[in-house]
Amino acid sequence: MSPRNQVPALAIPPSPRRRPVGLLLCLLTCSAFLACRSRPSGALPASTVVDSVIPRDVALARFRQGLQEPSGLADGARTRDSLFRLALRALTAQDTALIRRLTLSQAEFAWYYYPSNPQAYPPYDLDPQMMWFLLLGNSENGLRTALHAYGGRPLQYRDGRCEGDSSVQGDNVLWGPCWLGYGDRDGAGGEERLLKVIIRRGGTYKVVSWANKLD
Repeated sequence: MSPRNQVPALAIPPSPRRRPVGLLLCLLTCSAFLACRSRPSGALPASTVVDSVIPRDVALARFRQGLQEPSGLADGARTRDSLFRLALRALTAQDTALIRRLTLSQAEFAWYYYPSNPQAYPPYDLDPQMMWFLLLGNSENGLRTALHAYGGRPLQYRDGRCEGDSSVQGDNVLWGPCWLGYGDRDGAGGEERLLKVIIRRGGTYKVVSWANKLD
């Protein structure tokens, strides 16, 4: 596995009533969520390219090396409310397969998210490897805390909302941060900011980042 796909070991003790969070994130590490894949012989992973002065298009071509160009956002949800509902279900059920389906993949980031993101241009000029590294790290940390806090709890989705207006970036529409409202079997409920950024593209909604305010 290349350095950019490595995830630190998680020192979260397993609860007897829940599947260990560390095990769940280990499964995600070896899944499409963290885009683990074999590369052609001789192909350099993007993480080995550290020259910050190379042109943006060259850096992006290197980052895309070994990735398959997507034909649109795969899986996801057809409405924003459906995405919220499925996100809460994935967390409470600790459903790693559903989490992967709802989350922007590395290939989708490379072809759809990065090219129109303002942080790829002056004054930020983040190269794709660095932006992906920061996005992935924050999202993984948020997912870890959310799984620890909500995994195994019998919660029902009530509603969801996002702060502020949407942001249009090329063919992408972004919202965030987003709050999910929920209730339990006793009628008690709450609301938590569980998603930092979501995206709509071509009629499909996905989670860009699971970073949250649970820390």
